[in-house]
Amino acid sequence: MPKANDIEFEEARLVDGNGDSMEIHERCTLGRHPNNAVVLDSNRVSRWHAAIVRLSLDEYRLMDLDTKNGTILNGHRIAEPARLHDGDSIRIEDYELKFRFNSARARLHPESLESTVGDTASLGPNQDNYEALGHGITVLGPDYSVLAVTESVRQWLWRYFPEFDGDVNALPPEIDGWMREHLNEDHTLGSSAIRSVFKRQRGDRRLMVRIKLDYENRQTLLLFSEEEPLFTLESLHRELHSACELTGREADVVYYLALGKTNPEISMILEIAERTVQKHLENAFPKLGVENRQSAIVFIFDFFKRLHAENLE
Repeated sequence: MPKANDIEFEEARLVDGNGDSMEIHERCTLGRHPNNAVVLDSNRVSRWHAAIVRLSLDEYRLMDLDTKNGTILNGHRIAEPARLHDGDSIRIEDYELKFRFNSARARLHPESLESTVGDTASLGPNQDNYEALGHGITVLGPDYSVLAVTESVRQWLWRYFPEFDGDVNALPPEIDGWMREHLNEDHTLGSSAIRSVFKRQRGDRRLMVRIKLDYENRQTLLLFSEEEPLFTLESLHRELHSACELTGREADVVYYLALGKTNPEISMILEIAERTVQKHLENAFPKLGVENRQSAIVFIFDFFKRLHAENLE
């Protein structure tokens, strides 16, 4: 890459400690996986660790992708998408990058927006069986008018709300109503996080929307993600029959156990006796190498997370 002092910053760029520079267009992902735009070779860095997305001609935001070790902007760990300015320092573990951007020049070169970013948000037994495929952002002004929307959000809105006309200056009524209700009810002065999450199912996938408040810029951020199940009944049958020699009925019982169902609930779903459910679990636990229900749930999630990671490599 060219040295930073040999170039003019017409577009946003990341500059490393050696002065090497990489241009950012609509999006840039950072992480350990080789498919990232910026590959950070460290076991303490998540496979998909952070992303920089362009929201308008002169606005870029840095997102941490729900990582354990976090993303540091100017010495502070970020908890929500943060606006980037020329000269900002981004640190991920032992890697430090400078964000360089000449916003005046950027206005002369308008480009489309695109920000679908890969994500492997951590899952566990206290969360449901879904994993994020990508993220997008919508920025709203003080009157909740749409100021910026990434292309991924446009596509998801058309897909999940077929009746929606796709007007980029508005939101589907369901999301708009949910947002206004929870901004009024959940928000307390000084808090930037709204607890409520909007969910919309389509087949095996679902759309999730979360609210973040940006006091500095007097904006409301809607954080979109599309998610798919980490495992299905079919994939659990296939993988655990091969890896652990579970029978078909044992796999059925373990699947619903992993979804948090009780023995009486599993009994009703599978139309078998409750004592039969317990017997299948007693037979399945040694095959999984676990001793109890909680350990089995942890095993299932960890097994499919590892499998997912191997498929990405």
